[in-house]
Amino acid sequence: MGSSTNTASYDPSGGISPVNPTAGCTTDCASTPATPVTPGTPALSVTKANPGSLAVGTPFNYAFSVSNAASAFGPATSVTIKDLVPAGISITGVPTGANVASATCTPNTFPFAGNGSSVLTCTVNFTAAVAAGGNTSFNLPAVPTAVGSSTNTASYDPSGGINPVNPTAGCTVNCASTPATPVTPSTQVPVAPTLTVSPTTVGGYPQISGTGTPGYTITVKDGSTTLCTAIVAADQTWSCTPGGGLPTPGLHTISATQTNPGNGNTGPATTTSLNVLGTTFTGPTATGAGNATATLSGGGAGCGFDVSQSSFVAAAAGAPGQLSFPYGNVHFVARGCTPSSSITVSVTWPGPVTGMAYWKFGPASAGAADSWYQPPGAVVSGNTTSVVVTDGGQGDDDRAANGVIVDPSGPARVGAAPDATPIPALEPRMLAMAMLLMLAAGLWNLRRRRG
Repeated sequence: MGSSTNTASYDPSGGISPVNPTAGCTTDCASTPATPVTPGTPALSVTKANPGSLAVGTPFNYAFSVSNAASAFGPATSVTIKDLVPAGISITGVPTGANVASATCTPNTFPFAGNGSSVLTCTVNFTAAVAAGGNTSFNLPAVPTAVGSSTNTASYDPSGGINPVNPTAGCTVNCASTPATPVTPSTQVPVAPTLTVSPTTVGGYPQISGTGTPGYTITVKDGSTTLCTAIVAADQTWSCTPGGGLPTPGLHTISATQTNPGNGNTGPATTTSLNVLGTTFTGPTATGAGNATATLSGGGAGCGFDVSQSSFVAAAAGAPGQLSFPYGNVHFVARGCTPSSSITVSVTWPGPVTGMAYWKFGPASAGAADSWYQPPGAVVSGNTTSVVVTDGGQGDDDRAANGVIVDPSGPARVGAAPDATPIPALEPRMLAMAMLLMLAAGLWNLRRRRG
């Protein structure tokens, strides 16, 4: 490689002994212009191997060795193979290896299931060029899917070109083949896969992912309901996004198992909890007045009620003065909120709240003991109350800007003391009967005295 200039001298009189030429001479000399010299083509040979026996469902590698002849005129920077993948074998990813800078395959969808006629074309770019007399290697990951005998053949271009001829079974010219290799049934029972899922979600299921055995099938369930399936990739990763209906708010148990495609064996499950948050919840009031409904807005896209910890409860003891809570309190826990954000919680109560005041039990300021106080900005109208609570601020009982907001509060009526027991009044008909009985008793007593 480099640049070349050639100079020759001559005798203009036709003599047989011209002067010796020198580089760049112009008198009685002839020169070529500076001409670039580029690398020549390599002279490659490729061999291919696999383990002496294969088992259905057990991943393995086709091992390719690439050599560049000592007589080659140039180095090899890449090689392209066309692999005639046999039936019962699936290629699970692109080639890999210590000297592989990058690799692409066509088609680029895995697993690529062989059928004995479909060809997978892969180009491997080397990190370090293979000089004349040198060699390198790479692996093509695969997994057997059926019992039988397997022979794999791949073609290549010895000059390093990107379009080798299509391989045929048993070809020997510019081809690399494995020997016939038995594929036996597998008795392997998969181990439990790893499972990663966001601990909380609002609305739909989040994406679910993990790791497992390449080529195995992952099944993800919510309880006994299958959410989605995935094939473990060559790098041992998998992921899937559940479709279908929305999960009900509350705690869900998510599980993942992996199945050996060769024998159908399914291993133990890995489980984790998913707390599906809701933007509303309904329940009976603590006083038996009927059902109330709480609704949350704001706080970020992932913010919602933890319905397993949110309900309508009795008001805490120690309410001041003449306060009474005809519907009790709403107690909610909101999770997944943006730290320091504000949420608005509106409650539709089973009866009117007009004329009442909104009271809360908790720390009125940072470091203060729990007490009853009126949170600023609360709205009481019709049969609805609304209050704004800021994460880590007044009204958030944990007083931490941590994305979790806790609040017990409710509308209170000013009137008789909460512990006072009113005397029941008689209906008009019963009152008339009582008066008649009293009159009859009086007349009877009067008659006795006169008698």
